[in-house]
Amino acid sequence: MTVGRIQWVGESERWIVPACAPSPQYIMPLTEDTVLDVATMRSTARKLSLQAALNCTSRLALRVALSRTGLNPEWHPLEWPGASVVKAPASCASLGVRFLPGNGYIRALERVAPDRARFGVIEKRVDGPQYELDGFVLRGRIRHFYPLLQHWNEAGDKILAYERKEPPGGEWLTAARAAVEAVGINDAPFCVEMRYDLGRRDWKLIEVHARLGEDAGLAALMWDEDPLRAIERACDPRSEHDR
Repeated sequence: MTVGRIQWVGESERWIVPACAPSPQYIMPLTEDTVLDVATMRSTARKLSLQAALNCTSRLALRVALSRTGLNPEWHPLEWPGASVVKAPASCASLGVRFLPGNGYIRALERVAPDRARFGVIEKRVDGPQYELDGFVLRGRIRHFYPLLQHWNEAGDKILAYERKEPPGGEWLTAARAAVEAVGINDAPFCVEMRYDLGRRDWKLIEVHARLGEDAGLAALMWDEDPLRAIERACDPRSEHDR
């Protein structure tokens, strides 16, 4: 059995994790709830920095990190009220009413950076198709898998399906790479979600995660082989990733 160079942290039914050597060269988050865990680990292995993990976890830190890229939609910070109910200026029958519960991600951020956990953001909705680009960064080199078009339901609150599809325009890869560089991801996977603004004819960044996409079926869509094995293979200096 081949022993890998990467220790993947987290448990997921979506991925088959390769066996790892006792002393890994890299430590990488497999799931969203392990991003801060990996960044705060004490280890000599190469791994995600704490600043990059915070930029990917904190909504406020993400927008600040992207402030010079032109990838932000219109936004402003929101002091987080905790578990609450938000109501529009006028509402009836739950129209314009949103429940804002707490969650484990906020609590994890509070433990590491309580000042960041005090603020969320309000963002202007971007009208246009939304794409996901997964990939990884090893020793400063960004490599990516296939871009995926996300198909959303009519309410815009759930992804129904993914499709391999080249995004419109010629600047999508430049935008994605700029986002990854701005948040500081290195020696880790990434998942970039961005929307093509039909009004402005440019790209706006929705989210950046320091892990691969987690939805069912993504592994088979994002690459022609298991993405974890592709990343593992790229850790070998004698091997080259195709993209």
